[in-house]
Amino acid sequence: MCLSQIWFRGHLKLFVYLLIQIKVYGVALVLRITIGNAAKMDWLVNNHVVISMKLSKILFDQSTEENIEIAGEEKPQSSTFQMYHGGQRWSLVPSELRASKQGRYESGIGINFTNNYETARKYAGGNRVVHLVDIDRNIVDLDSEKAKIDLDEMVEFLNGLRGLKKRKEIIADLQRYSDRVKSKTIPGSVLNNLVVNHEAGAGNVGLEIVRFFLSKGIDGVFTDKNGGEVWFILFNLSKIKGVKVIVPKEFNYKDVMLPDPKTKIGAV
Repeated sequence: MCLSQIWFRGHLKLFVYLLIQIKVYGVALVLRITIGNAAKMDWLVNNHVVISMKLSKILFDQSTEENIEIAGEEKPQSSTFQMYHGGQRWSLVPSELRASKQGRYESGIGINFTNNYETARKYAGGNRVVHLVDIDRNIVDLDSEKAKIDLDEMVEFLNGLRGLKKRKEIIADLQRYSDRVKSKTIPGSVLNNLVVNHEAGAGNVGLEIVRFFLSKGIDGVFTDKNGGEVWFILFNLSKIKGVKVIVPKEFNYKDVMLPDPKTKIGAV
């Protein structure tokens, strides 16, 4: 937060406090004149400072984090990390994924986030908006040790997945990867990359692949881009903990690039 913001907030609180103090004092005098109960009203007048201080505390304690939050300012030891999403304005936090169209899942099937405001604004385009989203930091990344899946289980799933394109090619690539690393457990990210590279994730097939990942306790996948930019494809929508729309004219451009989200979950 810059010094001008601190100065403004401090003087705003002082101004509101003085208004409350005047209101309390004024009400006390009016009641004294109209009701005539001098003893009780004199007590109110004499204690108007204490009363106004308590009212001010209630007023400022009720200020929500959303109203004073600045993009990129995350609380110490926060249980969430922040990323941007550009697209149609959310009236409600999404509760289920929609099927992706062919060629519209560059890094995987799910809701796309970035730590770069300009990228999110580009994807928003037209009359769409940029959202600042709080995501639960307790997540399992598709490329982590916890996201390794048995090869035979992957093959069984793929063989039973109706409508999957390039089935034989994907399975053969999985087998080659397993032979190369000499392991029968494979990171889920390998399957995700093959689905993207073979353009096999459109429609309901992509949703079934996401459900498979979710059944293994996997929440999403990070992808590193150039210049410190990180993308995050979220599968588990219950991990969204807060959303607000960025107002462009109020945006602080020091927050164009948010911190690397992987450092927030210990993925690095």
